[in-house]
Amino acid sequence: MVNPLSHTIDSIRVLFAGGLPVEGMVGLAVAAGVMVGVGVVQFRRTEV
Repeated sequence: MVNPLSHTIDSIRVLFAGGLPVEGMVGLAVAAGVMVGVGVVQFRRTEV
């Protein structure tokens, strides 16, 4: 369940079934937040 693609596919399946993919969207938001945080840290560490 760490793979963001799993959350995306699960959310799409729920949407096609007529539901609201709250759990999948929360997982995607958390994954995106973590990746943005990692990107900011890495960007600040780089020296030109």
